[in-house]
Parts: sequence; structure tokens; C-alpha cells
Amino acid sequence: KHRSANDARRIRVTPPLLNNLADAVNPLLALTALVFAFARRRQARELLPPWRFLTGLALAIAVVYVLQNLDSRLHLWSRLGLDYSTHSAFAVSVVTSVALAERRWLFALAPVLAVYGWLMAHLGYHTVADMIVAAAVLAPATWVVHLLLRPAPTATPDAGQNAPPPGR
Repeated sequence: KHRSANDARRIRVTPPLLNNLADAVNPLLALTALVFAFARRRQARELLPPWRFLTGLALAIAVVYVLQNLDSRLHLWSRLGLDYSTHSAFAVSVVTSVALAERRWLFALAPVLAVYGWLMAHLGYHTVADMIVAAAVLAPATWVVHLLLRPAPTATPDAGQNAPPPGR
């Protein structure tokens, strides 16, 4: 793996509990998203079926790993003095996916992201800049993935009947 100039300041001795906590965040976020897909009210599941939500989530996570692969080959982040944070990117894509489906979940998950970011910085896994850049790339990418999976609007039978004539 390519090492960045920031690696030297990232190496710290850390308590095992904090390491285990950091390691548990992304699996717990993924489990939360999986439960979220199926545990919503029926009306919400009809508007956004679990299969569509989970497809968008899977594609967003695929973008995380495609970017990781591109970065390992092209050193995109290290050219900026950064290190691609796969863990941050994964967390942001899951939280963004859930928040796009149900905005009020953002209020519960945003603090999780903030604490996770603090924890990764405290443990020396990544700098704040590493995580912010990953979030700045993955949040919009996740939004685009989910946008592309939305069904096309269907025309209603009376569409256009109440519209004013063209040119007026």
C-alpha cells in the first residue's frame, strides 16, 4: 500500500476498547440500514421498496471501493497530501442512503458520524481532512446513485387538462 506523509503522525498506541468500538461502527451502520429497509411503515416501503433502497445502498458502497481501487492505483488522495478513508466513505454512504430515504434519521445518524470521525482522528487512523474529503466525494455520489434508481414519474390521466394553453 502507498504510504502518505501523514502516516508517521497517525501511529499511536490506543486502548483496545476504542479500537474495537471503531471497528464496530461500520458493521452496525450496515445492520441499521438493513433493518431500516424492512422495518419502515408499509406506506414508506411502497414509496421506496426495500429492494430499491438496498440496491442503491449496494451501488453506493461499490463506489466506495471503486474509489479505493482507483486511489491505490493513481494515488489521487496522496497527491493532495491525504489518505483515502475507506471507513469514512463507507459510513457516509450508508448514512447518506438512509437519510435520503428518511430525512429524520439524519438527526440520529449524524452524531454517530461525528463521533466516529473523532474516534478515527483520536486513534490516528485518519486526519480530519482525509475524512472530510471522503465525505465531500461520497455524499454527492451516493445521492446520484439513489437519484438514478428513482422510478420515472408516471403521467396521470388528467395531466395537461388543467394546464393553460401553450403561449399564455
